[in-house]
Amino acid sequence: MKHLNTQIQISDPNYQGLPELLGTLVMKCANHDATSNVFVESGDDNGKYYNVTVESGDVASLWPELKEVVCGSHESDVRCIVTCQGEDEWDDYRLLYHFDESEIIDATGF
Repeated sequence: MKHLNTQIQISDPNYQGLPELLGTLVMKCANHDATSNVFVESGDDNGKYYNVTVESGDVASLWPELKEVVCGSHESDVRCIVTCQGEDEWDDYRLLYHFDESEIIDATGF
């Protein structure tokens, strides 16, 4: 089992699309056959953020489903980062998506 984490950063605390975005991500994770757990946590680190973390036996097949949601959320108030555990868990994580296009995305060798 590996963890795949989607961090959603919100610049406007009154952003109205957050419940739908979080709900869609959680439902896609929960409905995936290889998912065993889905966790949502929030915090504030110079701005509000939400982490949707899924534990899955097949992150390679889950990622394309989540990618369409994450990549479709290009509103100016929303920034997303997606990471996945590597062979040594988080010590060699993979960066799958980053709102900053200058960041280097890892090849999807799950």
